[in-house]
Amino acid sequence: MELESSLPGCRSTGETAPSLTPRRRFRPSMPNDPIDLSATLSERARAGKLRLPVLPTVAVELLASVNDDNCDARSLAARVKRDPSLAAHVLRVANSARFAPKEPIVSLTQAIGRLGLATLREIVVSVAIKGSTFNVKGHEAYVEQLWRHALLSGRLAQEIARARRANVEAAFLCGLLHDIGRPVALQGLVDLCKEVGVHLSEPVMLQTIAGLHQEIGAVLVERWKLPDWVHAAVRFHHHPDDAPKHHDLVRTTALADALAHWLDEEEGEGLPPGLEHAAELDLYDDDLAALVVCSAKLMAEAQAAA
Repeated sequence: MELESSLPGCRSTGETAPSLTPRRRFRPSMPNDPIDLSATLSERARAGKLRLPVLPTVAVELLASVNDDNCDARSLAARVKRDPSLAAHVLRVANSARFAPKEPIVSLTQAIGRLGLATLREIVVSVAIKGSTFNVKGHEAYVEQLWRHALLSGRLAQEIARARRANVEAAFLCGLLHDIGRPVALQGLVDLCKEVGVHLSEPVMLQTIAGLHQEIGAVLVERWKLPDWVHAAVRFHHHPDDAPKHHDLVRTTALADALAHWLDEEEGEGLPPGLEHAAELDLYDDDLAALVVCSAKLMAEAQAAA
């Protein structure tokens, strides 16, 4: 496949991609306990007894208003100002290398004027989700890797949606949130292990999280009262054909997830994965080539933002 792209600012670096398997590992632990912790966590999640993170009110409002045409710049700034800590983080990100403003952005109103409503909403939601969810004491390196993958998946989903002339903001949110169940499942395992006095090995920890993250993520987005298309992407991104509706968004999320993992492999070579999702989305070879080329830039931005 010829990797030439017409996307501005996107070019191939010629570098091989890093490894899909988490390179930053959990600390060594005691031998595994036979207790079925996975079943216990699943049961607690379904029963509403699992400790779930809480989003700031402003983030919940913004997540629910992605398709709300009445959400203008002034109302967005007013919402963010209600949370001074969130506002400070938003300004820090708006002044980061990704956006590289010629002059420092010193107010939310100025940030909206420089970056636009959609971009500022993306920043607000990202900052709020990272602070509330991607934060598990003792496993900072692994959670940071999860966050980097979430950011990269969100940006890739944006590009896929843009190539298809679909809703770019909705695609970003689905990509950003698709693995939201992983840090929540990790926190649940940490709490449960302390409760029952069990230590898990790294392989069992990762396997348990992998098996639970779609179910627990779906419970979380329901608790946050997010749109049903977010729920579909979170619950079915590994099996898009099982989604009862919103198939395009779920397949967009699945393709973004597959590409993000491929980019994070140390020896990612040849064609990227997820080609079946690309075909179902009516994307052609040149569209995929443009995505692969642009991915180098997107990955660098995700690493910087993480």
